[in-house]
Amino acid sequence: MFRVLVMLVSWTVCYFLYVFRRIKYYFMAAISFERQVPDMDEVQRTTAQFHIPPMSSANTPLNIRNVTSFLLNSIDAFTSRGSGWVISQIQNISLHIGHHSTF
Repeated sequence: MFRVLVMLVSWTVCYFLYVFRRIKYYFMAAISFERQVPDMDEVQRTTAQFHIPPMSSANTPLNIRNVTSFLLNSIDAFTSRGSGWVISQIQNISLHIGHHSTF
């Protein structure tokens, strides 16, 4: 499934580069987490938004491995340090693209 997603994202970016030549893009992910509250019979839930800062095709060619590494490192930072949060659901992963022209 992940390989299909990577191929779809790569194809989409290549298409926009072919049509518009210069694009800006960024990724966002909405991920649900949960954790068991110590000494209580309660589960806490939260949703976190993770994003890759906007990039320009003129400066940074798309590298899916870098994008996924950045997202995974952000998630790891959120769940580390004994917080107890674990991923319960990936709600949304989105690619936002806009075209631009240089002056």
